[in-house]
Amino acid sequence: MATVINIDYADLVIPISSCPFHDVEADCPFIEFWELTDYFEKLERLNSLSVEKKDVIRMQHQNCMKMKIEKSEATLSNLVLSTKSNL
Repeated sequence: MATVINIDYADLVIPISSCPFHDVEADCPFIEFWELTDYFEKLERLNSLSVEKKDVIRMQHQNCMKMKIEKSEATLSNLVLSTKSNL
């Protein structure tokens, strides 16, 4: 059942299923969702959170994604530089 909350917090639907980077941080707020096997239970739990709590986990998720993307870009950049120096 789609609700306004599902739409407003659509960016949180993927991380309630699994880590998009497959590299879970110890303080990840989505771990508790992964323990549930039923997807609709996960959505219900997400919908039961206060707007403030959703905003907090959204910011944490965005910061985590930014950190992991920057880390991946740095690793890739180092790999390219290493490859060029070996040519």
